[in-house]
Amino acid sequence: MPFVDGINIYLSDIATDMGYDKQSRFMINVSGGQAQVNISNDNSTLNATQNIQVNPSEIASLITELKDNIENELTNNQSIKNILLSQAQFIADETDDEKPKKSFKDSY
Repeated sequence: MPFVDGINIYLSDIATDMGYDKQSRFMINVSGGQAQVNISNDNSTLNATQNIQVNPSEIASLITELKDNIENELTNNQSIKNILLSQAQFIADETDDEKPKKSFKDSY
């Protein structure tokens, strides 16, 4: 046990000498379910780029599946069915657009 304690004290001294006991500032960006951690100390400057890629064919498949489910499940309520189908079509149109809208406002 004295040997292990000696190692712990030695490693603590090294950590202190390396500056691990000083306060560090962290910046964590979360975008689209993917995290990016940027760590900088003192007067450093950090430039980071995050590229999030999507599979257009997978999105088209999910939209088609959504429309099919709306058609099959909402046979009794035509007004809600029409609203959901128009929203699904809006999503499909925006995924094909080069600069999709960030938000959509509509009143029913």
